[in-house]
Amino acid sequence: MRTRSDFKFGDFLRGRRGAPTVDPNNKDRSGRTLLHRVAGWGQPITFISLLKDNEVDLDSTEELGCSALHFAASNGYSHVVAHLLKSWALASTEDISGRQAIWYAAQNGHSEVVKLLSSALGIDVRAADCQGRTPLHAAAAALAVEAPVAKNSARPPVSEEAQIECIRVLLAAGAAKKKTCKAMSLRKLHIAQPSRLYCRLLRI
Repeated sequence: MRTRSDFKFGDFLRGRRGAPTVDPNNKDRSGRTLLHRVAGWGQPITFISLLKDNEVDLDSTEELGCSALHFAASNGYSHVVAHLLKSWALASTEDISGRQAIWYAAQNGHSEVVKLLSSALGIDVRAADCQGRTPLHAAAAALAVEAPVAKNSARPPVSEEAQIECIRVLLAAGAAKKKTCKAMSLRKLHIAQPSRLYCRLLRI
């Protein structure tokens, strides 16, 4: 049986016959609103604008503390991220692990999103999560660990070039306090970098 919170975007667009239009701030069992779904799927900006016009909460978080911005950033939807930031969504929102949206963008090799978020209001690119890991740690860890991608996974593997670019963007945004500290900062990642990749990082 479908509960009041288990709705579809179509329900919101057309409303139910004989019933009020669906509240866009209703949450499903995981605490996600329509905006989480639209942002996470990279839907057209017109959908997000429609939700915003109907007083949707841009910073609503689901059960793990992730906002719509987390969803869009994690999946690399730069057009959605840009629109949410322009609409004054909070870039500094942290999930239950203490991670902002930029952390997941860096982990997944989305350099354009990292660039957008690194200049957003309230963002500190050196901010660490509950385990002391910064976006720079996340980007370098994903570069070093070549985890196999499941056959049924919808997410393509992150390329080495994409991760290198993320690290470059983060360093340019001040992820390492001083240029002279760059090598030390990379060494403190506590990751067994293959020598070839480590040399590439030092040349950034």
